[in-house]
Amino acid sequence: MNKDLILKIVAEHKHELKEKFGVERIALFGSYARGEQNPKSDIDFVIELSKPDLFKMVAVKNYLKTLLNSEIDLVRYRDRMNEFLKKRILSDAIYV
Repeated sequence: MNKDLILKIVAEHKHELKEKFGVERIALFGSYARGEQNPKSDIDFVIELSKPDLFKMVAVKNYLKTLLNSEIDLVRYRDRMNEFLKKRILSDAIYV
């Protein structure tokens, strides 16, 4: 699995992510976005939800895990999140 394939697969399912789970925006970040992944890397995504909900977060994570057949780390973007984390995510983020 590589960055381009991940982005392609997620783009093909973007409508479903919005309709089923309320995902307004989704971006790849982290080692896969930077091209620095290794066999033990998980795939990192940051999402914005129309109505933030813990159950939706879990459902999106499981959906992506099944879709990509990989471990997923999912972060919900918030205006009031840790500034270091926000900068790190936004510096890598590749929006689908």
